[in-house]
Amino acid sequence: MKSIVIPLEFFKAIGEKPHAIRIYWIKWLADYSNELFRNDFIEFFVNDMKGKNINLETIKQAYDFGMKFFEGGFTFIEENKKKKTTTKYPEETNATINKVLDYLNEITNSTYSATKNNTQLIYARIMEGYTISDFKKVIDIKAEQWKGTEQEKYLRPITLFQASKFENYLNEPQKQLNGKPKQQSSINKLSSASNKAKQFFS
Repeated sequence: MKSIVIPLEFFKAIGEKPHAIRIYWIKWLADYSNELFRNDFIEFFVNDMKGKNINLETIKQAYDFGMKFFEGGFTFIEENKKKKTTTKYPEETNATINKVLDYLNEITNSTYSATKNNTQLIYARIMEGYTISDFKKVIDIKAEQWKGTEQEKYLRPITLFQASKFENYLNEPQKQLNGKPKQQSSINKLSSASNKAKQFFS
């Protein structure tokens, strides 16, 4: 299916014209786009409208007025060939986004995926300088506070990674065990060391 690209100037100009002229152009653009550039279009249209109450003078006025906006012809777009616009991030950024979502799913037993909204939230925080460790810390802190409570439903990207909340969550103290700060797990330590090594040797 094809759609016509209409110049903005045309819409502005026709908005100031009489109602009858606007009606004709709506009809022509919708049903006669392939015939509008015929030398005998007015005669063709009048013949096609036999039996209808139309005004030849108004038709000529409408045609002369509107065609000056389409002197170069119509620009068409193929609607069925439109491509969805997707935001592409660097490979490293995509990897970070996926790691954040995987960690959130692991901690909260959820199935959040890399949808447009989720990726944009995480990407925005990455662009502000936050690291994967920061994301994991926020997830850990809020999971400790909210799991098993009514707030557990807010363990989701739209809440955790919002610009207005992320920094505050990050700076909240984690719970302590036996009077000592929660220790980083061996797996997390290994993961952190691995990431630092990759950065050092890359």
